[in-house]
Amino acid sequence: MLVLNIENLIGFTISAIVTLLVSRRLLKVYFERKEKTVGLFAGFIFCRFFVFTGFLLAPLIFLVSQSLVWSSVALSFAFLAIFISLVFPTLLFTSFKFEKLKNYYTGLIILLGIVGVFFIIAGFTPSQYVSAAGITVASVPQLSAMIYVLAKVLGVLPLSILFLSQARSQDRRIKTKSLLIGLGLLWVVTTIFVPKLIAVAAPLYFVGMYVCIGDILMFAGVRYRVTA
Repeated sequence: MLVLNIENLIGFTISAIVTLLVSRRLLKVYFERKEKTVGLFAGFIFCRFFVFTGFLLAPLIFLVSQSLVWSSVALSFAFLAIFISLVFPTLLFTSFKFEKLKNYYTGLIILLGIVGVFFIIAGFTPSQYVSAAGITVASVPQLSAMIYVLAKVLGVLPLSILFLSQARSQDRRIKTKSLLIGLGLLWVVTTIFVPKLIAVAAPLYFVGMYVCIGDILMFAGVRYRVTA
């Protein structure tokens, strides 16, 4: 569920700008050095730029045109981008571990994405005005939201655990890189539930600011590896 107001517009605009700048920098490094790992992280964060763009367009469209239908279309686009982005962490994980399971693991995430998007399209409903709370919200079908949670946990958490396990290395460079990337990925996983807690206790623009911190940590870790 996304509240269609100016605070979410501000927060997700910040996230979109951050992920655009970060992914642009990583893509530049990838094209210069042709490092597969850098390229996959760049693809992951670049897709997340489209996620946040969808989240910022939903309230923007509503505030400008009062269009509930197109606001929900923007939110649905954001979830489509989420499912696409989750392919990159699975490819990264299987490039380090269980390479023989690459097709099965990646295929599972893709299948979850297809099913999730199907139910978004099949169960599409415009945004709704919640009169009791005095707010207008956009949402996706509950089943798609549940599939999103499952896909994000399966797609991102194993890679986070892998990097965090390498943070015990005695090599300072490996330790720093692994810790930053592992925490960044773990931060991405926490966006499943932490934004809901923030929305209750703090201004909504903090939600948009929170969700891009993981991308900053991943960028710092990947760049540390590249420049060290």
